[in-house]
Amino acid sequence: MKTINIQQKFGNKLLSVSNPVRYTGGEFIYGKKQILKDDSFTVGLCFPDLYEIGMSNNAMRILYDIVVSEPDEIIIDRIFSVAPDFEALLKSENTPIYTLTHGIPVGMLDVLAFSVGYELAATNILQVLDLAGIPLRTKNRKDGDPITICGGPAITNPLPFSAFIDFTYIGEAENGLVDILKLVKKMRNEGANRDEI
Repeated sequence: MKTINIQQKFGNKLLSVSNPVRYTGGEFIYGKKQILKDDSFTVGLCFPDLYEIGMSNNAMRILYDIVVSEPDEIIIDRIFSVAPDFEALLKSENTPIYTLTHGIPVGMLDVLAFSVGYELAATNILQVLDLAGIPLRTKNRKDGDPITICGGPAITNPLPFSAFIDFTYIGEAENGLVDILKLVKKMRNEGANRDEI
């Protein structure tokens, strides 16, 4: 799997954006270390707001820990929305938004899962999809595009998101997210197409 090395890709240009640490990853990872392989099943857990807001969100930490602790190998990584200055840099360098730990282009993930804590983050979902090169509307997506799911307190009414999200989880996902991911992984391995999944 082709990944993005942020230091090689942007070099000193990264210093031209505010708070570049938002985009470099490199935090201390406790617990199980995940090794990315070419055939890994990859999941991006996205909090559609800036890094410092998303990293302080308990749901993100809980969901990440649940998935990373699974014996069934599912590579999970984090994604956050970007500020306008880094968005402009990504576009000028023709670089898609990527996951923080592994540098996986978001459009190459198997599943893109949004945890939406408040309604004002809804437009940031569109920003992430756009920067990833994923068609905004589900009807325009192809089999290679990630399955997009969302959940969280701001998704109790999924209708406004239905044109952009493939699957909505209503309620707390702690007891069901892994089952959903295992099912998508199984179906992808069996060659199921996007509509079947």
